[in-house]
Amino acid sequence: KNPFTNLGRDLQTTGSLMRGVKIGSNQNMTLNSGINLQLSGKISDNVEIIAALTDETTPIQPEGNTQSLEEVDNVFVQFKSPYVRGTVGDFNLRYTETEFINVSRKLQGLSILGNYKGHSLGGTLASSRGFFNHMSFIGQEGNQGPYQLTGKNGERDIVVLAGTEKVWVDGIAMIRGQNNDYIIEYGNGQITFSVKRLITSESRIEVDFEYFPASQKYSRTAIGAVAGTSLGDDKLKIDFTYYREADDPEKSIGLSAEIGPEEREIIKNAGNDPLKAYVGGAVYVGDSLGNYIRVDSLIDGEIDTIYIFKGIRSGNYIVSFGFVGKSQGDYVRERIGSYRYVGKKRGDYLPVRLLPLPSKQEMGDVRIDWAPSQYINVNSEMAISSLDQNTLSDIGDSLNQGGAFKLNAALNNMPLSFGAANLGFLQLNMNARYIDNDFQSLDRLNRPDYNRYWDILQAVQSSSEEQSLQFNAKYTPIPTLNIAANWGTLNKSSFASNRSAAQLEYKDPAIVNISANYGYTGSDLNNGEIKGNWWKTGLLMDKDIWKLQPQLSYKREHRKNYEKSEIKGFQFDIYNAKMSLINLDHFFGNAEYTKRNDAVYIPQYNNSLTPQAESATKSIKFGIRNYSSTSATINFLQRDKTYTQTFKGVGSDSIKLYLVDPTYQDTVWRDGKTNLAELNISHNRWKKSIDLSWQYRVSTQQTALKEKVYVEVAPGFGYYRYDEELGEYVPDPDGNYVLYVLPSDRFEPVTNFQSSLRFKFDPQRYWKKVNAGWGKYLTQISGETFFRVEEETKERDLFSIYLLNLSKFQSDSTLLGVISLNQDIYFMRRNRKISFRLRYHYLDELRNQYLDAADNEKRYTRELGIRA
Repeated sequence: KNPFTNLGRDLQTTGSLMRGVKIGSNQNMTLNSGINLQLSGKISDNVEIIAALTDETTPIQPEGNTQSLEEVDNVFVQFKSPYVRGTVGDFNLRYTETEFINVSRKLQGLSILGNYKGHSLGGTLASSRGFFNHMSFIGQEGNQGPYQLTGKNGERDIVVLAGTEKVWVDGIAMIRGQNNDYIIEYGNGQITFSVKRLITSESRIEVDFEYFPASQKYSRTAIGAVAGTSLGDDKLKIDFTYYREADDPEKSIGLSAEIGPEEREIIKNAGNDPLKAYVGGAVYVGDSLGNYIRVDSLIDGEIDTIYIFKGIRSGNYIVSFGFVGKSQGDYVRERIGSYRYVGKKRGDYLPVRLLPLPSKQEMGDVRIDWAPSQYINVNSEMAISSLDQNTLSDIGDSLNQGGAFKLNAALNNMPLSFGAANLGFLQLNMNARYIDNDFQSLDRLNRPDYNRYWDILQAVQSSSEEQSLQFNAKYTPIPTLNIAANWGTLNKSSFASNRSAAQLEYKDPAIVNISANYGYTGSDLNNGEIKGNWWKTGLLMDKDIWKLQPQLSYKREHRKNYEKSEIKGFQFDIYNAKMSLINLDHFFGNAEYTKRNDAVYIPQYNNSLTPQAESATKSIKFGIRNYSSTSATINFLQRDKTYTQTFKGVGSDSIKLYLVDPTYQDTVWRDGKTNLAELNISHNRWKKSIDLSWQYRVSTQQTALKEKVYVEVAPGFGYYRYDEELGEYVPDPDGNYVLYVLPSDRFEPVTNFQSSLRFKFDPQRYWKKVNAGWGKYLTQISGETFFRVEEETKERDLFSIYLLNLSKFQSDSTLLGVISLNQDIYFMRRNRKISFRLRYHYLDELRNQYLDAADNEKRYTRELGIRA
C-alpha cells in the first residue's frame, strides 16, 4: 500500500521522499521484519551461485555513520563460471577504466560479462534508481555540519542513494564513518563531519552522489555495453564502452496522475528550460478544507495575487510551490507545507507545479592502449555524447551532441646510465585533451580542485569546452632525491591559462626529510578583460631524533587579478610546527600548532593588500596501544579565527567588492571559535572479567530544527487519528495518520556533547572451574552498567558542558538532552535450567528541537524489572 495516496498536493513532494526517512523510537512506528535469505553454492563443477533475498517491506535506507553499509532491501542473484559471470537484481555498475565515461550507478536489472582468451563482451539492461550530481562549496567557520546536499536544480527535496556519495575536502578523499571523517543522513541529504576532520571557512568541500528527486515522474531505464580485445601479446588493447539513460514519458511514476495532453504541450514548448514547464499550483477546495487563502494586493503599482498560509484546514486553497532558483521566486519556505511571500525576485519559490522534463543521455567511448616496450605506454580515447534535456521537444536539439578526445604518452621509470655509471631513473608524461563545448559527461569529468588547479574564473566554469596540453617530468638521480616539473596550457571558450610548477624532494631519515615546491598559474579572460596571477609556494622539513619527529612547514598562496583599473585577490601564509612520537611499541601521538594570516586586496584602499584575519589552531593527539590491557586515544583541537576591524561588519552586499571569486574564499566574515574533542578508553583485567570502556565527544555544529508532519494513509494503516474535539492528533492503533519528523530549513548553532560509560563484570571468566566456597556463588553473579549523556545546547558556559556539570544540562539553552542509565544484574546467566535478570532503566529526555513550541516534549522513564 502506498501510504501517501491521500497526501495533499503541497505534500506530494514530501511523500516521494519517505524512502530514506530515518524512523526513530519516538515515532511509534512498527516495521515488518520481512524475509531475509542468503545462500551460495555450486550447481555444477564450474558454476557458482550467490543469492541474497531480503524484503523488509519498508523503504528505509541504512544509516551513513559507518564505513561499510548493509542495505535493508537487497535482492540479487549472482552467477559465476570460468567464462561468464553476471547479476540479476540489485547491483552497482561501475565503468572506471575510462576518462570520459567514468560511470557509477545503482541499478536494478540484469548485467552480464563474458571473457575468453583476451576478448570480453558484456551488457546491462536495468532501471536506474536516481540521478548523478556534483556539488562544490566552502565550509563555515565553527560548523562541522550538517551541510545540505541538493539536486541538479537546487532542490532540497531529495533522497541520497545509500553508498553512492564520494566526498573530498581540499582535494583529499574522505572516509565515511563516525570514527573516520564524516557521516551522512541519506534521507535528508545532510553531511556532518566528525571531530577527526576539522572544517573551517577555508575548507573546499566537493561531493559526488546519486539521488532520487522528488520531481521525477518518469520511469528511467539504463542500457550499457562493453567490448574489448587484446592483440600482440597484450601489447595492444582496444576497448569499447556504451551507456544510455533515458526517461520514458509514457510511464510516469509517483503520486500525480499521468501527464495529460495539455501538460505535454506545455513541456514541448518549454524546450530545455525546466522553469518554463509549469502549471498553476493553487487549487480551490472550499472553506476549511485548504491551508491557504488568496489575497489580491497592490505591489509596485500592479495588482498581484498572493497566497497566505493560514494553517491546516484553516483556508480554502491548497497550493503547491515549486523551487525556481535562488532569488528567482517570490516566496520562501518556512517549513514543509508553509510558504511566505517576501516580494518579487526575493525568494526561491513560486506557486506553481513544475512539470518534469523527460531526458535522454547516451555516450559511446573507444579506448586504445599500446605498450610497445617495458617503459613506454601510449593510450588514446575518443568519446561522443548526446544529451537531450527534453525528449518531447525539438527546441535546442542542434546542441545535443558533443565530442571529446584524449592522448596520453608516458615513459615509465626508465633507468639512465652512461657507460658503467648509473644516472638514476626518468619519468616523462605528455597529456593532451580536447573537449567540445556541447560534450556532456555522465559523471565527474575532472579531478577534485580542477578549477583551482588551472585558476579557472567563475565566468567560464560552467563551460565544458577545453583544449589542454601538459608535460610532466620526474628525475630520480639517487634513491633519496626526486626532482619533478610540470608545464601546461589550457584554453576554454574566451579563457586561457598557463601553469608551471617544480618540486624538490629529499628523504633520508638519517639526515633530514625536506620537500619544497613552487607553482605559478597565469590566466586571461576575454583578451585582457581580467588577467590573473596565482603563486603557490611551500616548504616542509622533518627529522627523526630518537623517539621524536619534529616537523616544520610553511605555505603561501598569493592570487592577484587585474580587472580594469582594480586589483582583486588574496594572500595567505600558513606556519606549522608539529612534534610526533615515533618508534614506540605502545604509545603514539603528536602535538601541532598552526597559524594562518589572511589578507585581501581592497580596490577602495588604493588596491592595497590589507590584513583580513588571523587564525590559530592547536591540537593534541595521544594514544596507547595494548598496554596492560589498556587502549586509549585522546584528540583535542581548538581553533580561533579573528577578523580585523576593517572586515567586521562588512555587509553581504559589499563582500563582492572585495572578492575575486567566492569559489575560493569564505564570504561570512565573522569571528569563529571551534572546539573538537574525542576520548576513547578501554581497559580489561583478569581475563576480561572486568571490562570498562568510556567514550567522550565534543564538537561545534549546526542542527536543523524539526517539524512534525502527519501524513494521511488508509484507515487501519496509521498510528494516529485527528480528534475534532481536541483539535489535535492522538495515538490510535487503527488510525489513518502516520507521524514523520522531518528537518526544516532553520538551523541553530550548537555545541554537541556525547559521552557514554560501559562497565561489565563477569567473575566466571576468571574463576572458570570453582565448585566450592564463596567463589562458587560469586561466579554466578554478573552484570553490565551503561550510562549515556547527550546534549545539543546553545549554552555559552562551555566548560560546564565539557566537565559534565549536569546542572547545566537540559536547561533553557538545550535543544536535545538525554541522560540514560541502564543496569542489568544476572544470576546464573549460563545455567540452562534457570536464570534471572534484574534490570533498572532510567531515561530523562528533553526535546526542544521543534519549530512549534507545542511539539517540544519532556520525557521521563523509570523501569524496574525481573526476568526468570
